[in-house]
Amino acid sequence: MPPRIWNYALMDVGAYLAKHVSNPNKQSAHYAVQSPFEGSNRQIRGKILRFLLSGKETTVEELGLALEVERTKLEIILRQLGEEGFLAQEGEMLGLAGTALID
Repeated sequence: MPPRIWNYALMDVGAYLAKHVSNPNKQSAHYAVQSPFEGSNRQIRGKILRFLLSGKETTVEELGLALEVERTKLEIILRQLGEEGFLAQEGEMLGLAGTALID
């Protein structure tokens, strides 16, 4: 059996179980709904990508003002996104990787 068929079958089983079997973890006294990570790097990364997916090219400074993120934290996250291949940066101009940036 090719590996992809096995993976598809596992995904089908997971989808079936999600629809027909309740989450047994909810029965635990320690079960808690996870918080939304307000202000976390993960949340800021999502905001940056949503902003750039809207087709906007921007500078680091404009992005920081639009998203209300301090410059130091923003630069760290932007560097990580660039290293992961999500972000293109030419000088101060930012855009999604694979798009032409206009200076």
